[in-house]
Amino acid sequence: MSSRILSKTRTQHALLALGAGVVMAPVWSAEGVYPLHDVPVDAIASTTGVTLTPQWLEHARLAAGRYGSSSGFVSADGLVITNHHVAEGCLFRLSATRPTIYRDGYLAASREQEIQCPGADVSILESFENVTQRVTTGPENARAARIAAIERECTEQTKLSCEVVTLYRGAEYWVYRYRRINDVRLVWAPERTIGLFGGDRDNFVYPRYNLDVALLRAYVDGKPYRPARWFRVAAQGVKEGEPVFAIGNPGSTSRHLTVADARFQAQSWLPLQLELAKREIEALKAYSARSPQAAAQAESNLFGTQNYFKTTNGAVRRMQSEEFWQAKQEREKQVRAAVPLEGDDPWKHIEAAVQLERKHGRELTAISGGWRTLLATAYDIVDLAFEQEWPAEQRLKAFSAANIQRLNRRLTAQAPFHPPLEALRVQLRLEASLDALGKDHPFVRTLLAGQTPANRAQTWAANTGLGNVEVRRQLVEGGAAAVRASSDPLIMVAREAYAFRRQVRLLQENQIAAVKERAYDRITRMERAYDRITRMERAAKLPGLYPDATGSLRLSWGFVRGYDRDGVWTAWATTFHGLYERSTMMQGQPDRADFELPKRWLDARGRLKLDTPLNFVNDLDIIGGSSGSPVLNAAGELVGVQFDGNIEQTGNQFGYEGREARAIAVDVRAMLEALRVVYGADALVGELLAR
Repeated sequence: MSSRILSKTRTQHALLALGAGVVMAPVWSAEGVYPLHDVPVDAIASTTGVTLTPQWLEHARLAAGRYGSSSGFVSADGLVITNHHVAEGCLFRLSATRPTIYRDGYLAASREQEIQCPGADVSILESFENVTQRVTTGPENARAARIAAIERECTEQTKLSCEVVTLYRGAEYWVYRYRRINDVRLVWAPERTIGLFGGDRDNFVYPRYNLDVALLRAYVDGKPYRPARWFRVAAQGVKEGEPVFAIGNPGSTSRHLTVADARFQAQSWLPLQLELAKREIEALKAYSARSPQAAAQAESNLFGTQNYFKTTNGAVRRMQSEEFWQAKQEREKQVRAAVPLEGDDPWKHIEAAVQLERKHGRELTAISGGWRTLLATAYDIVDLAFEQEWPAEQRLKAFSAANIQRLNRRLTAQAPFHPPLEALRVQLRLEASLDALGKDHPFVRTLLAGQTPANRAQTWAANTGLGNVEVRRQLVEGGAAAVRASSDPLIMVAREAYAFRRQVRLLQENQIAAVKERAYDRITRMERAYDRITRMERAAKLPGLYPDATGSLRLSWGFVRGYDRDGVWTAWATTFHGLYERSTMMQGQPDRADFELPKRWLDARGRLKLDTPLNFVNDLDIIGGSSGSPVLNAAGELVGVQFDGNIEQTGNQFGYEGREARAIAVDVRAMLEALRVVYGADALVGELLAR
């Protein structure tokens, strides 16, 4: 069956239930992820017809939360909404003592049964302040010290968690003051096959049929937290063509890179990361084939790595187009021609930093312990202990006061430990270090001690105590003295590796990142001058330059709308009809388990309103980290939760595309209907709809 015919078949139910009328797209796509202190209100009003008042923006900021990536408060009693796959970390850690919770989900019958998520916290951005002048005034080599002083002073004065956020890659610095709540409890998460329906096959695919949503609750002093603001749930949902807004914490974009910097990413760094991810996927698939138990152990890591591979591959594909490079080169040329250059050439400084990055790229790869492997855990424990012996201004950036608190909580949280799986994952990191530097490099000799990666990793996994949360807690709380006294084999090798790893990281921070920051500061000023000239010439209310995403709170806006894919119109929403149809259609396929519905969903089919919208697409600007972002209507009410994008959206890291790229959200109507009919959670529905 051709992809066109398949696309049409899979959207029929949504078209029949929701109407096939096509709403015309706005004049221009809603590109941009804007800090809450720099929202282009005029441009939004001229495009959407909605004026975002200071009160609207303040309400959205105080109701939004940073839990893992993005989330939002949805009740006066501290109820938090996010994605199932964002809450997956909680489920994964809880599976150490509740082995079936990751597969079967959870519903607390009462508040007494809400389960604390190990190591979890939720943060609310209470206020912010521009500190650019304080950071940039003085010797360049003391900038890190000034940032550390600002964070320390802010924390002491406000008792909040303070972070200095770098915007425009060094042109602006803002201190963000967060209220951090360290007691977060699981209230409800659906079964895995509903929260992640379709698995890897349907990931970054649309039409989509996922109830990728979960509810948690924040507690303070053992009582539900009473947030200053929360999002009211719009029971009427959303309709096609309606303007919508998302507030969340998009992780990282690289849209304002120079041509030289982007070429390094496209030609060197990203292909290397893809190769490493591909090898890990193949190894985890082989491990999963050993037994059903092995498959369950590897499931979370496998899906996460597959997700990373798809997004990174999408970014590489975006940068393979001539259109991408022509636009970037033309923009650079226009800025340089229109704005006089003062002093030396910042583009040449970036070229020099990129050359250094290219030269040391293998070392930067080799010192990574991987995504939360036991080797990475050992590195973190040793780094945390030893970095705190340095004055705050001389520490690696990852060990600011705010980050130390977060790292402490993660390292001392319970998590399942499967020695054979850990041995495999650590083996892959050792092989990556060996491939990057060769067997004769001192760092590799330290890691391998004359053994093969497989033997070394198996020995570590069999003899380390780091899989035990109490051992990790004793090391973290004991600090440098405990780390120096430890005979744990992973801690011992991390101690030996510390000096080289720190040397490479300092080089990256001081000779690459810092040089780029100073150069991008100057380029950003030229870009802004060019934008002012352009907007005056067009005499139009256009949004100005926006900073790349940094994991800090941002607002994006756009419209609910379908899209044309190769001449076939793809509907704006799917329904429960399509969920059951997709499950039936995929029976007999090798990955059919990802499409099998839990018994309670099969039993509820006759009682559900099958024409209820389940997922909808919008052209809001999203990137990794946007998962869990509340989607709001013009009144600031919750209409959905972003959870994914289509395959065309995966290149958004390096450049936004609004013709076919779409974000995908869970419709709140689907959540309410499922809670009522499938889960019998009337109390939760009542709390969500309370006015």
